[in-house]
Amino acid sequence: MTCVLDPRSRTPNLSEFMETFERERSMAQSLENVSEQTAAANASKAQSLDEISAYVKQLSANLKQRKTKLAPQIKGTRALSVQARSLMRACALAELRAVRQRFEQVDADYAQRKKVLSAALDLLAF
Repeated sequence: MTCVLDPRSRTPNLSEFMETFERERSMAQSLENVSEQTAAANASKAQSLDEISAYVKQLSANLKQRKTKLAPQIKGTRALSVQARSLMRACALAELRAVRQRFEQVDADYAQRKKVLSAALDLLAF
């Protein structure tokens, strides 16, 4: 290997050393830039997470407020629902009674007519 002396210095291969040094410095600057960009991205993410967290808290508070506001209405609706079911049962029972009475009347009429028909057939048989 031959030693090439740079006319500006007494160090052999100074140009090679300077190229290596510049490459390393360039990589260090690139790493610094990447590190700064990463820090900026992390800060942006943290801010976004804080905003989202605040929004979720606001939504939770709104839901809680609406739930509190609607609770009496829901309770009243449930009471009305129980009353409505009770009335429906009463109406159904009343309707069932009416149908049963009508059935008894029709059944009695049928039995009467059957009796008359049987008597008429007995008279014709003699």
